[in-house]
Amino acid sequence: MEAERLLVHTDTTTADVSRALGFAEPTDFAQFFRKRDGRTPLEFRAVERGQT
Repeated sequence: MEAERLLVHTDTTTADVSRALGFAEPTDFAQFFRKRDGRTPLEFRAVERGQT
């Protein structure tokens, strides 16, 4: 939920979001997020912000 909040309500990069959540590599975060949501963090952000 924290990842979703940061992606939607801040302009923080996905790399910075991943570090804030304790992931060693942004790619690890992207894989984790995609397994749970079915979208990449950037896809999620765009949809939730109504940018697609």
